[in-house]
Amino acid sequence: MDLKNSAILKRAQRGISVVATSIILVIVIPMVGLSIDATLLYVVKTKLQGAVDGAALAAAKALSRGADSTSQTDAAKIAAKTYVKFNYPSTFFFSGDVAIDATNGVQIDLTVANQRTVTVTASVSEPTLFMRWINVSSTTVAASATTIRKDVNIVLVLDRSGSMSASSSCDPMKAAAINFVDKFAPGRDNIGIISFATTTIEQMPITSSFIHDSTETGTGTNVTTAIDGISCAGSTSSAEALWYAYNELVGLNQPGALNFIVFFTDGQPTGIDANMPISNSALCTKYSTSTSTSSTPGILTSSVRYIPGLYAVTTDGGTLIGTATPTGTANSNGTPNILNSDQGTTAVANSTGCAYAASWNGNWTKTTDFVGTWPTTDIYSNATIDSSYNSLTMTGSYPKLAAANGLGVAANTANNAAKNIRHGNQVTVLANFGKSLTGVIIHSIGLGNASVPLKADDTFLARVSNTKVLADGTTSNPGYESAYGSGVYKYAQNTGDLGTAFDDIASEILRIAK
Repeated sequence: MDLKNSAILKRAQRGISVVATSIILVIVIPMVGLSIDATLLYVVKTKLQGAVDGAALAAAKALSRGADSTSQTDAAKIAAKTYVKFNYPSTFFFSGDVAIDATNGVQIDLTVANQRTVTVTASVSEPTLFMRWINVSSTTVAASATTIRKDVNIVLVLDRSGSMSASSSCDPMKAAAINFVDKFAPGRDNIGIISFATTTIEQMPITSSFIHDSTETGTGTNVTTAIDGISCAGSTSSAEALWYAYNELVGLNQPGALNFIVFFTDGQPTGIDANMPISNSALCTKYSTSTSTSSTPGILTSSVRYIPGLYAVTTDGGTLIGTATPTGTANSNGTPNILNSDQGTTAVANSTGCAYAASWNGNWTKTTDFVGTWPTTDIYSNATIDSSYNSLTMTGSYPKLAAANGLGVAANTANNAAKNIRHGNQVTVLANFGKSLTGVIIHSIGLGNASVPLKADDTFLARVSNTKVLADGTTSNPGYESAYGSGVYKYAQNTGDLGTAFDDIASEILRIAK
């Protein structure tokens, strides 16, 4: 090859290199630039999606604020917009300010019964770096999130026994309970409040027509008034309180809704509402006579005289005393309105010779008038005898319980009340007799600073809530029923822990509701 041809060939090769390089620059660099822009858009999209996800949850939570649907919807919209802007900073990765459409940015769908669907949509304008080469100077990034807030039905059951007063726990409990109710929505959620000591009192019938406090506009029962009126004194009739709470939910009759009982106590159960058999030779005039097993809970045979009432055990578990009126009502200011002393220290009229004690000193009036058969259930058909939990020992010719067995009776009865509620068994004696409700979940809170040696029992409360393990998180609950719903049990060592315990239960309910 001569030098002339060689030079021509080299010039041709250089020309091809220029063309190839130009082609590469035209194709590859935009592809690289597109990848960089796509990465920026992905980062922006991820950040924005996280902001709207959280905003949807915040909006659902805010649906509890306000006394009516309109104010609750407005609160939800404000919460959603605030949350998006707070969690998506302006100029994030060069983007513009986040935009939420005034009309459609936060939508709340009310068309499905017992639930509200919240949808939050937001967008930002993100400038491009390399896509400008193809005349695309910016692009809009949008994100949307939806969450569902189901309406809930809750009966709050509050222990107002004497130990609550003795340990100065009554006021902290009331404050924590009021704060608990504040997290739920009037007009949508249904709330009922029951307090119990010796006597069970309906502080607020279950209703959606409630207002949180006097600062909130609207009509309905004032929750603060209902709870603030509670005064703490008396025994601990846990089984009856649980059964009354269940009766409230059964009467509401919303099997498709989320139904909860939240049970708070600082002590072991000490009272039962029972039909106590007496001998036919008893001199008392205030008695009834059983006609059949089905009509007289706890009485195994017909033609037996019995005294219905609230029976409590002394703290050593060895003596039965009674009887106060088992149930009562609340005055308009929330204070108890009952016929007998709430401490169970006043004998029922005409009870002379009927084995009632006139005081807590354990001195019986003619105890020999008891017959030898202990009632097998309370009046609500909750079993008092349960060898799988607390075995009982009787002494003497009448059913005086051996030391500490009285506490076993009360614990058995309350444990079986919780079990009957879980199983959806029919209501007995009360207004909704013969009706039932399945799927009720019981959450419980135990306070551990009772001033008498009856502080909240870990095993008992785990059984009530049907938790798999006790509060220590490792010990198995011997009464756990895997086939039924499990609640949450929170233990508060002292009153300083009560607010957190109630908040945790509220958060659990709202978590399930979303």
